[in-house]
Amino acid sequence: MACTVTADDGQRTTQILGICPACDHPIPKPNLLIAYETADGWPRMFAECPSCGEPVHPE
Repeated sequence: MACTVTADDGQRTTQILGICPACDHPIPKPNLLIAYETADGWPRMFAECPSCGEPVHPE
């Protein structure tokens, strides 16, 4: 579910869950609020966007 992004200095890495659908800001893994599976087995998650502060489904 998360991907790793390397910063410009090539040394730091940050795992992100995805992009906020409301403001297009990357959502880091520590902002995960809840992860769950739907009734049909698809994984879903809610995370708080650090930019707009909204709980969203990262894309």
